Amino acid sequence: MAKIGYGYGSEWHLLQYLGRRRDAFTRAIEDLTGVSSIHWRDYKESADASTSAPSLRELVGLEFMEPMDSARMEWERRWPHRGGVHNWDAVGQGVTHDRQTWILIEAKANVNELISPCHAKNPESLQKIRSVLDDTRRDLRVTAETDWTQDYYQYCNRIALLHFLDKHEVDAHLAFVYFTGDRDDLGSPRNCPTNEEDWQDALDAQDHHVGLPADSRIHARVHRIFLPAYHVPIDERVLKPEYCRSRTPDGGRPQPQAVPWSPAPRDLVDAFDQEMMQIYVRAKQAGYVATRFHQMLAEHGGVETARRLLPQMSDGFTQLWRRKRLDLTVEALVLQPRWASLFSENELGMARDRLKECGWKS
Repeated sequence: MAKIGYGYGSEWHLLQYLGRRRDAFTRAIEDLTGVSSIHWRDYKESADASTSAPSLRELVGLEFMEPMDSARMEWERRWPHRGGVHNWDAVGQGVTHDRQTWILIEAKANVNELISPCHAKNPESLQKIRSVLDDTRRDLRVTAETDWTQDYYQYCNRIALLHFLDKHEVDAHLAFVYFTGDRDDLGSPRNCPTNEEDWQDALDAQDHHVGLPADSRIHARVHRIFLPAYHVPIDERVLKPEYCRSRTPDGGRPQPQAVPWSPAPRDLVDAFDQEMMQIYVRAKQAGYVATRFHQMLAEHGGVETARRLLPQMSDGFTQLWRRKRLDLTVEALVLQPRWASLFSENELGMARDRLKECGWKS
Protein backbone atom coordinates (compact mmCIF):
# COMPACT_ATOMS: atom_id res chain seq x y z
CA MET A 1 0.00 0.00 0.00
CA ALA A 2 1.29 3.45 -0.84
CA LYS A 3 2.05 5.80 2.02
CA ILE A 4 -0.94 7.98 2.79
CA GLY A 5 -0.43 11.72 2.63
CA TYR A 6 -1.30 13.58 5.82
CA GLY A 7 -4.07 16.01 4.95
CA TYR A 8 -3.82 15.55 1.20
CA GLY A 9 -3.93 12.93 -1.54
CA SER A 10 -6.61 10.62 -2.87
CA GLU A 11 -6.22 7.95 -0.17
CA TRP A 12 -6.57 10.55 2.58
CA HIS A 13 -9.72 12.02 1.08
CA LEU A 14 -11.27 8.63 0.30
CA LEU A 15 -10.74 7.52 3.89
CA GLN A 16 -12.37 10.75 5.06
CA TYR A 17 -15.44 9.85 3.01
CA LEU A 18 -15.51 6.20 4.05
CA GLY A 19 -14.89 7.06 7.70
CA ARG A 20 -16.82 10.29 8.23
CA ARG A 21 -19.24 10.57 5.31
CA ARG A 22 -19.81 6.91 4.53
CA ASP A 23 -23.59 7.11 4.08
CA ALA A 24 -23.37 10.05 1.66
CA PHE A 25 -20.51 8.42 -0.25
CA THR A 26 -22.37 5.11 -0.47
CA ARG A 27 -25.52 6.79 -1.78
CA ALA A 28 -23.48 8.64 -4.39
CA ILE A 29 -21.89 5.39 -5.62
CA GLU A 30 -25.25 3.60 -5.62
CA ASP A 31 -26.82 6.40 -7.68
CA LEU A 32 -23.85 6.34 -10.05
CA THR A 33 -23.76 2.59 -10.66
CA GLY A 34 -27.35 1.46 -10.06
CA VAL A 35 -26.08 -1.04 -7.47
CA SER A 36 -28.03 -1.16 -4.20
CA SER A 37 -27.26 -2.14 -0.60
CA ILE A 38 -23.53 -1.53 -0.93
CA HIS A 39 -21.35 -2.31 2.05
CA TRP A 40 -17.59 -1.77 2.06
CA ARG A 41 -15.06 -4.50 2.66
CA ASP A 42 -12.40 -3.91 5.31
CA TYR A 43 -8.72 -3.78 4.46
CA LYS A 44 -6.62 -6.84 5.23
CA GLU A 45 -4.89 -6.90 8.59
CA SER A 46 -1.52 -8.49 9.17
CA ALA A 47 1.33 -8.23 11.66
CA ASP A 48 4.24 -5.90 10.97
CA ALA A 49 7.27 -8.19 11.12
CA SER A 50 9.50 -5.41 12.46
CA THR A 51 7.26 -4.35 15.35
CA SER A 52 4.65 -7.14 15.76
CA ALA A 53 2.06 -4.37 15.58
CA PRO A 54 -1.05 -4.82 13.45
CA SER A 55 -0.72 -3.43 9.93
CA LEU A 56 -3.32 -2.72 7.25
CA ARG A 57 -3.00 -3.25 3.51
CA GLU A 58 -5.27 -2.74 0.54
CA LEU A 59 -7.20 -5.59 -1.02
CA VAL A 60 -5.37 -6.81 -4.12
CA GLY A 61 -6.32 -8.73 -7.23
CA LEU A 62 -9.49 -10.75 -6.71
CA GLU A 63 -8.80 -11.74 -3.11
CA PHE A 64 -12.12 -10.20 -2.08
CA MET A 65 -13.77 -13.21 -3.77
CA GLU A 66 -13.90 -16.71 -2.33
CA PRO A 67 -10.55 -18.57 -2.70
CA MET A 68 -12.11 -21.41 -4.68
CA ASP A 69 -14.21 -19.18 -6.94
CA SER A 70 -13.56 -20.36 -10.51
CA ALA A 71 -13.13 -16.82 -11.87
CA ARG A 72 -10.63 -15.92 -9.18
CA MET A 73 -8.65 -19.11 -9.75
CA GLU A 74 -8.53 -18.51 -13.50
CA TRP A 75 -7.45 -14.88 -13.03
CA GLU A 76 -4.65 -15.87 -10.67
CA ARG A 77 -3.47 -18.37 -13.27
CA ARG A 78 -3.43 -15.75 -16.03
CA TRP A 79 -2.13 -12.70 -14.13
CA PRO A 80 1.20 -12.43 -12.20
CA HIS A 81 1.00 -12.95 -8.45
CA ARG A 82 3.69 -10.43 -7.56
CA GLY A 83 4.56 -7.46 -9.75
CA GLY A 84 1.57 -5.80 -11.37
CA VAL A 85 -1.10 -7.04 -8.95
CA HIS A 86 -4.08 -4.68 -8.74
CA ASN A 87 -4.35 -2.68 -5.50
CA TRP A 88 -7.85 -1.38 -4.79
CA ASP A 89 -8.45 1.87 -2.96
CA ALA A 90 -11.79 0.42 -1.80
CA VAL A 91 -13.97 -2.59 -2.58
CA GLY A 92 -17.72 -2.67 -2.08
CA GLN A 93 -20.26 -5.48 -2.28
CA GLY A 94 -23.85 -4.83 -3.32
CA VAL A 95 -26.81 -6.18 -5.24
CA THR A 96 -28.12 -5.72 -8.79
CA HIS A 97 -31.31 -7.55 -9.79
CA ASP A 98 -30.82 -10.00 -6.92
CA ARG A 99 -27.26 -10.75 -8.02
CA GLN A 100 -24.11 -10.06 -6.00
CA THR A 101 -22.20 -7.16 -7.52
CA TRP A 102 -18.69 -5.89 -6.79
CA ILE A 103 -17.76 -2.20 -6.74
CA LEU A 104 -14.04 -1.56 -7.37
CA ILE A 105 -12.85 1.94 -6.46
CA GLU A 106 -9.85 3.80 -7.87
CA ALA A 107 -9.31 7.33 -6.53
CA LYS A 108 -7.20 10.22 -7.84
CA ALA A 109 -6.62 13.78 -6.62
CA ASN A 110 -3.61 14.75 -8.73
CA VAL A 111 -3.58 14.74 -12.55
CA ASN A 112 -0.02 13.40 -12.60
CA GLU A 113 -1.25 10.20 -10.95
CA LEU A 114 -3.00 9.21 -14.18
CA ILE A 115 0.36 8.42 -15.80
CA SER A 116 1.59 5.02 -14.69
CA PRO A 117 3.71 2.73 -16.92
CA CYS A 118 4.05 -0.97 -16.16
CA HIS A 119 7.01 -1.66 -13.85
CA ALA A 120 7.03 -5.47 -14.16
CA LYS A 121 10.53 -6.70 -15.08
CA ASN A 122 10.20 -10.48 -14.95
CA PRO A 123 9.83 -11.76 -18.56
CA GLU A 124 7.19 -14.31 -17.59
CA SER A 125 5.15 -11.68 -15.75
CA LEU A 126 5.38 -9.28 -18.69
CA GLN A 127 4.24 -12.02 -21.06
CA LYS A 128 1.18 -12.75 -18.90
CA ILE A 129 0.30 -9.08 -18.62
CA ARG A 130 0.62 -8.47 -22.35
CA SER A 131 -1.44 -11.58 -23.12
CA VAL A 132 -4.35 -10.39 -20.96
CA LEU A 133 -4.15 -6.84 -22.31
CA ASP A 134 -4.01 -8.03 -25.92
CA ASP A 135 -7.02 -10.32 -25.40
CA THR A 136 -8.93 -7.41 -23.88
CA ARG A 137 -8.10 -5.06 -26.74
CA ARG A 138 -9.22 -7.67 -29.27
CA ASP A 139 -12.46 -8.52 -27.48
CA LEU A 140 -13.36 -4.85 -27.00
CA ARG A 141 -12.45 -3.98 -30.62
CA VAL A 142 -9.78 -1.43 -29.71
CA THR A 143 -8.13 -0.19 -32.90
CA ALA A 144 -5.87 2.52 -31.43
CA GLU A 145 -2.23 1.60 -31.98
CA THR A 146 -1.15 2.40 -28.44
CA ASP A 147 0.77 0.33 -25.91
CA TRP A 148 -1.41 -0.42 -22.89
CA THR A 149 1.69 -1.15 -20.76
CA GLN A 150 2.79 2.47 -21.11
CA ASP A 151 1.48 5.82 -19.87
CA TYR A 152 -2.02 4.78 -18.70
CA TYR A 153 -1.18 1.22 -17.68
CA GLN A 154 -3.02 1.32 -14.33
CA TYR A 155 -6.27 2.38 -16.00
CA CYS A 156 -5.82 -0.22 -18.75
CA ASN A 157 -5.14 -3.13 -16.43
CA ARG A 158 -8.28 -2.30 -14.47
CA ILE A 159 -10.32 -2.27 -17.67
CA ALA A 160 -8.78 -5.65 -18.48
CA LEU A 161 -9.79 -7.10 -15.11
CA LEU A 162 -13.32 -5.72 -15.42
CA HIS A 163 -13.63 -7.27 -18.88
CA PHE A 164 -12.36 -10.58 -17.52
CA LEU A 165 -15.03 -10.55 -14.80
CA ASP A 166 -17.68 -9.68 -17.36
CA LYS A 167 -16.64 -12.64 -19.55
CA HIS A 168 -16.89 -14.92 -16.52
CA GLU A 169 -20.38 -13.62 -15.66
CA VAL A 170 -19.26 -11.90 -12.47
CA ASP A 171 -21.18 -8.64 -11.88
CA ALA A 172 -18.71 -5.82 -11.22
CA HIS A 173 -18.39 -2.07 -11.73
CA LEU A 174 -15.34 0.19 -11.82
CA ALA A 175 -15.84 3.57 -10.18
CA PHE A 176 -13.11 6.19 -10.65
CA VAL A 177 -13.31 8.86 -7.97
CA TYR A 178 -11.69 12.17 -8.93
CA PHE A 179 -11.26 14.63 -6.08
CA THR A 180 -11.36 18.35 -6.72
CA GLY A 181 -9.60 21.04 -4.73
CA ASP A 182 -6.87 18.94 -3.13
CA ARG A 183 -3.85 20.75 -1.67
CA ASP A 184 -1.23 21.61 -4.27
CA ASP A 185 1.17 23.36 -1.91
CA LEU A 186 2.89 20.26 -0.57
CA GLY A 187 5.49 19.65 -3.23
CA SER A 188 5.52 19.98 -6.99
CA PRO A 189 4.67 18.71 -9.46
CA ARG A 190 1.17 18.35 -7.98
CA ASN A 191 -1.52 19.34 -10.44
CA CYS A 192 -4.74 19.24 -8.43
CA PRO A 193 -7.87 20.27 -10.39
CA THR A 194 -10.22 22.61 -8.57
CA ASN A 195 -13.35 21.44 -10.41
CA GLU A 196 -14.68 18.79 -12.78
CA GLU A 197 -13.87 20.81 -15.90
CA ASP A 198 -10.20 21.02 -14.91
CA TRP A 199 -9.98 17.21 -15.02
CA GLN A 200 -11.40 16.91 -18.54
CA ASP A 201 -8.34 17.52 -20.73
CA ALA A 202 -6.31 14.91 -18.85
CA LEU A 203 -9.17 12.38 -18.91
CA ASP A 204 -9.77 13.03 -22.62
CA ALA A 205 -6.09 12.28 -23.28
CA GLN A 206 -6.43 9.05 -21.30
CA ASP A 207 -9.55 8.02 -23.26
CA HIS A 208 -7.81 8.76 -26.55
CA HIS A 209 -4.85 6.58 -25.58
CA VAL A 210 -7.00 3.67 -24.38
CA GLY A 211 -9.27 3.83 -27.42
CA LEU A 212 -12.37 2.01 -26.18
CA PRO A 213 -15.16 2.20 -28.81
CA ALA A 214 -18.12 4.32 -27.76
CA ASP A 215 -20.48 1.35 -28.09
CA SER A 216 -18.37 -1.02 -26.01
CA ARG A 217 -20.47 -2.96 -23.49
CA ILE A 218 -17.80 -2.30 -20.87
CA HIS A 219 -18.70 1.41 -20.86
CA ALA A 220 -21.86 0.70 -18.86
CA ARG A 221 -19.69 -0.67 -16.04
CA VAL A 222 -17.07 2.09 -15.93
CA HIS A 223 -18.06 5.22 -14.01
CA ARG A 224 -16.59 8.56 -13.01
CA ILE A 225 -17.57 10.69 -10.06
CA PHE A 226 -16.12 14.03 -9.00
CA LEU A 227 -16.10 14.80 -5.28
CA PRO A 228 -14.74 17.75 -3.30
CA ALA A 229 -11.63 17.20 -1.24
CA TYR A 230 -12.51 17.99 2.37
CA HIS A 231 -9.85 20.04 4.12
CA VAL A 232 -9.60 19.35 7.82
CA PRO A 233 -7.43 21.09 10.45
CA ILE A 234 -4.05 19.38 10.62
CA ASP A 235 -0.82 20.04 12.46
CA GLU A 236 1.32 21.39 9.62
CA ARG A 237 4.50 20.51 11.52
CA VAL A 238 4.10 16.77 10.93
CA LEU A 239 4.46 17.39 7.20
CA LYS A 240 8.11 18.23 7.86
CA PRO A 241 10.78 15.55 8.46
CA GLU A 242 12.49 17.83 11.01
CA TYR A 243 9.45 17.51 13.27
CA CYS A 244 9.44 13.72 13.07
CA ARG A 245 13.17 13.49 13.79
CA SER A 246 12.74 15.65 16.90
CA ARG A 247 10.44 13.20 18.66
CA THR A 248 11.74 11.26 21.64
CA PRO A 249 12.74 7.59 21.11
CA ASP A 250 9.68 6.39 22.99
CA GLY A 251 7.35 8.37 20.72
CA GLY A 252 6.61 11.09 23.26
CA ARG A 253 6.03 14.77 22.69
CA PRO A 254 8.40 16.49 20.25
CA GLN A 255 11.42 18.29 21.66
CA PRO A 256 11.51 21.52 19.66
CA GLN A 257 14.77 22.65 21.19
CA ALA A 258 16.54 19.63 19.68
CA VAL A 259 15.65 20.50 16.07
CA PRO A 260 13.99 23.89 15.68
CA TRP A 261 11.18 23.59 13.17
CA SER A 262 11.12 26.13 10.40
CA PRO A 263 9.58 25.49 7.00
CA ALA A 264 11.74 25.84 3.92
CA PRO A 265 10.79 28.83 1.75
CA ARG A 266 8.07 27.81 -0.69
CA ASP A 267 9.90 29.30 -3.67
CA LEU A 268 13.04 27.31 -2.81
CA VAL A 269 11.08 24.05 -2.61
CA ASP A 270 9.35 24.82 -5.91
CA ALA A 271 12.67 25.63 -7.57
CA PHE A 272 14.11 22.31 -6.35
CA ASP A 273 11.07 20.46 -7.72
CA GLN A 274 11.73 22.01 -11.13
CA GLU A 275 15.40 21.02 -11.02
CA MET A 276 14.47 17.44 -10.12
CA MET A 277 12.16 17.33 -13.13
CA GLN A 278 14.96 18.73 -15.27
CA ILE A 279 17.35 15.91 -14.35
CA TYR A 280 14.61 13.45 -15.34
CA VAL A 281 14.32 15.18 -18.74
CA ARG A 282 18.09 15.35 -19.24
CA ALA A 283 18.54 11.71 -18.21
CA LYS A 284 15.91 10.73 -20.75
CA GLN A 285 17.84 12.64 -23.42
CA ALA A 286 20.93 10.73 -22.33
CA GLY A 287 19.16 7.39 -22.92
CA TYR A 288 17.83 6.56 -19.45
CA VAL A 289 14.07 6.80 -18.88
CA ALA A 290 13.55 6.96 -15.10
CA THR A 291 9.87 6.06 -15.00
CA ARG A 292 9.80 5.21 -11.27
CA PHE A 293 11.63 8.45 -10.47
CA HIS A 294 9.05 10.40 -12.48
CA GLN A 295 6.22 8.66 -10.63
CA MET A 296 7.80 9.47 -7.26
CA LEU A 297 8.04 13.14 -8.23
CA ALA A 298 4.34 13.15 -9.06
CA GLU A 299 3.40 11.49 -5.78
CA HIS A 300 5.80 13.09 -3.31
CA GLY A 301 7.45 16.16 -4.84
CA GLY A 302 11.16 16.74 -5.30
CA VAL A 303 12.40 17.16 -1.73
CA GLU A 304 10.63 14.08 -0.35
CA THR A 305 11.69 12.02 -3.39
CA ALA A 306 15.32 12.96 -2.78
CA ARG A 307 15.05 12.04 0.90
CA ARG A 308 13.64 8.63 -0.02
CA LEU A 309 16.38 7.91 -2.55
CA LEU A 310 19.44 9.09 -0.61
CA PRO A 311 19.72 6.35 2.08
CA GLN A 312 20.80 3.69 -0.42
CA MET A 313 22.17 3.48 -3.94
CA SER A 314 19.21 3.50 -6.32
CA ASP A 315 18.88 1.71 -9.64
CA GLY A 316 18.79 5.12 -11.29
CA PHE A 317 22.16 6.05 -9.78
CA THR A 318 23.64 2.83 -11.15
CA GLN A 319 22.18 3.43 -14.61
CA LEU A 320 23.59 6.96 -14.73
CA TRP A 321 26.98 5.78 -13.46
CA ARG A 322 27.15 3.29 -16.33
CA ARG A 323 26.44 6.15 -18.75
CA LYS A 324 29.11 8.31 -17.09
CA ARG A 325 26.42 10.85 -16.17
CA LEU A 326 26.69 11.12 -12.41
CA ASP A 327 26.09 14.82 -12.90
CA LEU A 328 22.42 13.90 -13.44
CA THR A 329 22.01 12.04 -10.15
CA VAL A 330 19.96 13.22 -7.21
CA GLU A 331 23.15 13.09 -5.15
CA ALA A 332 24.89 15.61 -7.37
CA LEU A 333 21.86 17.90 -7.35
CA VAL A 334 21.35 18.05 -3.58
CA LEU A 335 25.03 18.95 -3.05
CA GLN A 336 24.66 22.17 -4.99
CA PRO A 337 25.03 24.96 -2.38
CA ARG A 338 21.65 26.56 -3.05
CA TRP A 339 19.80 23.43 -1.82
CA ALA A 340 21.79 22.89 1.38
CA SER A 341 19.03 24.21 3.66
CA LEU A 342 16.55 21.63 2.35
CA PHE A 343 18.51 18.64 3.67
CA SER A 344 20.14 17.50 6.88
CA GLU A 345 23.90 17.14 7.27
CA ASN A 346 23.40 13.37 7.39
CA GLU A 347 21.58 13.39 4.04
CA LEU A 348 24.19 15.60 2.42
CA GLY A 349 26.90 13.34 3.83
CA MET A 350 25.30 10.26 2.23
CA ALA A 351 25.22 12.00 -1.14
CA ARG A 352 28.81 13.21 -0.79
CA ASP A 353 30.15 9.79 0.25
CA ARG A 354 28.36 7.94 -2.54
CA LEU A 355 29.69 10.20 -5.25
CA LYS A 356 33.19 10.08 -3.74
CA GLU A 357 33.14 6.27 -3.73
CA CYS A 358 32.32 6.33 -7.44
CA GLY A 359 35.16 8.69 -8.21
CA TRP A 360 33.01 11.65 -9.23
CA LYS A 361 34.37 15.14 -8.91
CA SER A 362 32.19 18.22 -9.38
